[in-house]
Amino acid sequence: QTCALPISAPRSEDTAELTVGGLAALAPEQLVAVAWYPDRSDRLPHVLGRSANAEPIPGALADVIARFCRVLPVSRPSRHEGSRLPARLRVAGIRSLLAVPLRVSTECVGFLIVAGAAPCFADDLTLIQVLGAQASTALYVARMRETEAAHVSELDALTRELRDQGDLLSRALHLQRDLIDLVLDGRAVSTIVEHLAAQLDAAVWLLDPDGRTLAHSLDEDGEPPLPRPED
Repeated sequence: QTCALPISAPRSEDTAELTVGGLAALAPEQLVAVAWYPDRSDRLPHVLGRSANAEPIPGALADVIARFCRVLPVSRPSRHEGSRLPARLRVAGIRSLLAVPLRVSTECVGFLIVAGAAPCFADDLTLIQVLGAQASTALYVARMRETEAAHVSELDALTRELRDQGDLLSRALHLQRDLIDLVLDGRAVSTIVEHLAAQLDAAVWLLDPDGRTLAHSLDEDGEPPLPRPED
């Protein structure tokens, strides 16, 4: 009995969850997990799995498996027992661990992990390797699509920023033309300051080189205090 995976899952996590279900069907009463790399970096893989009682594996145990993936062979299945296992796994009752690399061409995209108190698939790895081949392709395609979606999102954000910058520049040019027209028309300083304040939707002060107020846009008697730096 095998578990067929879609050729392209919408997310890597969805593909990993399907693969874990397939592993659980192939290796009942065993701890099963999928470790996959979200990109081509050397970061630790993500790990998703279930313990022998079908409960999600604890985060601490998933972290141990993720670190253990660094020493696993990437070109062939490998079995690890006894002292070759991390102490944290042995404390959890794991005496044997089978790791099947998930490969696409020359790249290892992750591992299938089956672990428990006794060896599993001691004689025939055919079923788990078939599942691994399906999972490898699905994880790779999902990762590519996620990368493309991230690039599209970045381009959308950049487009919005450029549009906002263009709007700001257009507004600044329009304001500059208005101010030049007001100056050339010989308008009073107070008129210019009030127009500037209306365009900016903010209070405006015009100061001389010594910091004294020449004009302001506030409708107050006398000279209103300048805003504090924190304001």
